[in-house]
Amino acid sequence: MARITEALLKDQNRFISINDITPGEYSDQFKGNLFCTTPSCPAQVSYVYKENNRSHFRTWPDSKHLEQCMFFFEKVNERASNRRNGTIEGTVTSTQIKRSLQEAFDNEIMSDMERDLRRQKDRENRARRQRERVVRAETQSPEVRGVTDPNRINDDTNNVGTRLYICYERQ
Repeated sequence: MARITEALLKDQNRFISINDITPGEYSDQFKGNLFCTTPSCPAQVSYVYKENNRSHFRTWPDSKHLEQCMFFFEKVNERASNRRNGTIEGTVTSTQIKRSLQEAFDNEIMSDMERDLRRQKDRENRARRQRERVVRAETQSPEVRGVTDPNRINDDTNNVGTRLYICYERQ
């Protein structure tokens, strides 16, 4: 979906760019008066503040765009859940650990522009996978817990074939 960077100020019949508005101005002057810029599109938009020039306008939750509008999208009320039932312990190989640590290191040394490009590619990949996903009946799968302690690994322990993700806060 396209990013909304401009809105129509209905009462003054003029366009507002995302760069011409601040969070304070939005809450004081513009809240409830901003609409989609496509002619005759009734969708109401709100201002979303993000740092580093990432602010944008967002469609109100129950507001709909015309089908001819470039910002038109259909909301899907179904949500695929992934409930966990039980636990499976498995081994995590040193190769998986090294690969995850290397990815975390690469992310840390990237410039902001490179990081934004990677995030954009990841978003596109997730959107593509989301379109291809088929909603299926709810199934319960066991939670997978990785084991790296050599004393707890035996022949019955499963090999975890999943990716490891390292979560950290950036200072």
